[in-house]
Amino acid sequence: MQPEDFLGHLFTTDKQIAAKTASDFYSGGNLAVRNSWSFDVQALPCFLLLYTMAGCGKLLMNQHVISLTENSLLLLNCRQRFRIDVAVSPWKYQVLFFDNVRAAEMLSLITKEPFCILNATAHSEYVLHLEKLLCLNYEKTMISQLRASDLLNHLLTEFTIEFLKKDQEFRKIPSYIEKIHDLFEEHYEENYSLDDLEARFSISKYRICREFGEYYGITPLQYLNRRRIRIACHLLETTSLRIHEVGSAVGIDNTNHFISLFKKYEGCTPLEYKAREPGS
Repeated sequence: MQPEDFLGHLFTTDKQIAAKTASDFYSGGNLAVRNSWSFDVQALPCFLLLYTMAGCGKLLMNQHVISLTENSLLLLNCRQRFRIDVAVSPWKYQVLFFDNVRAAEMLSLITKEPFCILNATAHSEYVLHLEKLLCLNYEKTMISQLRASDLLNHLLTEFTIEFLKKDQEFRKIPSYIEKIHDLFEEHYEENYSLDDLEARFSISKYRICREFGEYYGITPLQYLNRRRIRIACHLLETTSLRIHEVGSAVGIDNTNHFISLFKKYEGCTPLEYKAREPGS
């Protein structure tokens, strides 16, 4: 069994770039492993993010046994001994080994343990960011690493905020706001309007806008548009779909409107975005 079976693809390192961006990326990739697979690690001077796509893995650390089930996203400080096993075969996962000046601080805000786990669906912001980070690290340039460092900081911040929100019981989100949020996360391609939401939940659209903004910082339709553009970026990076097909896939059939909205959020057109991505 080779180290790459656990570590993934070994990225080239540039210490000058890492020092300037305050992040370093060591290895990662999409892996699939089967029964009898196990890695016992004494310690590594880094962190890892591990997202389980199918099957189940198992983390053993500090007398803890943690199941890495489907749709779980693990953040782990690797600076002490741990073991990773296959629990349900085949286990398919994405992994990224990295170091970052803020990672330890962020993790300490969440837990006293050297790890934490978040549930994240396949098209959640966390998973899309992880996939983008893997893509950016196949090309070690100052531009790609600046983007990767910025994206990693954003992911770690959102990861931390998600846990802190759960601790604030007095800020419990109303169930109907959670349902609207979940609709946008999972069914972003469907058509929505404030009138539709008002009719569906029997709550004034003005109240919906006010309360959604209290918990997510923006209006429902602004959140939906951001979600659609994040998915559109992912499709532009990972598929050969044409621009109008990408727009339709995220629920925006009017191509001119899609291009305008994309430029508003990303600062460039979809075609320009696709052209600047590594490997395009």
